Amino acid sequence: NKLLQDALGKYLVEEKLDQEILRGAIQEVQKNHYLDRLSTTDTSKDFETCDLVIEAVFENKMVKEKVTREAEQFIDEYAFFATNTTSIPITELGRSSSRPENYIGLHFFHPADTVPVVEIVRGAQTSDETTARAFDFVRYIGKTPIIVKDDWGFYAARVRNTYILEGITLLQEGYAPALIENLGRQVGMPKGALEWADELGLDMVLKYEQQAAAHYGPKYIQHPAVSVLQIMIDELGRYGARKKAGFYEYDGDTKSLWIGLAKQFPKQITKATNETLQDRFLFAQVIEAIWCMQEKVIFSKAAANLGSIYGWGFPAYKGGVLQYITDYGPKLFIQRSQQFQKDFGQRFQVPKLFHKLV
Repeated sequence: NKLLQDALGKYLVEEKLDQEILRGAIQEVQKNHYLDRLSTTDTSKDFETCDLVIEAVFENKMVKEKVTREAEQFIDEYAFFATNTTSIPITELGRSSSRPENYIGLHFFHPADTVPVVEIVRGAQTSDETTARAFDFVRYIGKTPIIVKDDWGFYAARVRNTYILEGITLLQEGYAPALIENLGRQVGMPKGALEWADELGLDMVLKYEQQAAAHYGPKYIQHPAVSVLQIMIDELGRYGARKKAGFYEYDGDTKSLWIGLAKQFPKQITKATNETLQDRFLFAQVIEAIWCMQEKVIFSKAAANLGSIYGWGFPAYKGGVLQYITDYGPKLFIQRSQQFQKDFGQRFQVPKLFHKLV
């Protein structure tokens, strides 16, 4: 029902504005001004006066392509179109556009109203002018733009996934789920790795690894967490919060770690210290960020650090993923990484670019 959808949309915006009034960020008169500027529609024809259309529909390639085609029937040649996709390549989606040079990715992080960073992802045919206009738009709405390469997982989602995968690997190794979650939060991450996996969807976490496998081909080494994800999805039918069944179980508004994890992944006697496990969480992210720099997914240390803190919540007191190396000590970081590589696998191999960054 369009009327109900319109009412709900306006109510959610009004609710956010009321929160801004309570914290003194805006006044009542500004709230009314913003609401008066808000309009809803169920026809793409209303886009004909828009300079920019941002699509944020369900993460499905066919749905996104359909919305793009519908909108482009009416927007003029000077307008540009942006997708808020989190996982589908911009170049791939841009093929459905009648003007791929005017097509770009604008990745707003959840929750979009509070996270100050936006990833700008340019496709193979995205023009410099469109990129510049997207950059100006992000600045205009008071957010910080970081330009990233159109590569699997882009930057933030790709690096964040290493934290999630490391937590899942610890579960496979026999560490208690509650310990995994608590150590992640204690080191400064905003969520436990298993909780985050559930929120994203276990199939999405796995999808990023599948994209990595396709990208690297014979060089790809399967992450040990993949087997756990396959068990959870294929054998147990547990996809995460969306299906009310994942690493957590859900009862209304409450959730708790699924009791069945103890049977599927029994606790084992382990000797690692809490500090070692927390280092694994952080090192996994830092090393992946260096790979992103080496592969030119992101282009500066400042953007890498900023994107890590505001994009997915890398501990701010560490200064960001690359500043963490300085904080830890480059020589000690190398030694620790080499030990982790020996004990846990190639994912802890430090890229060659490391020596140019420190």
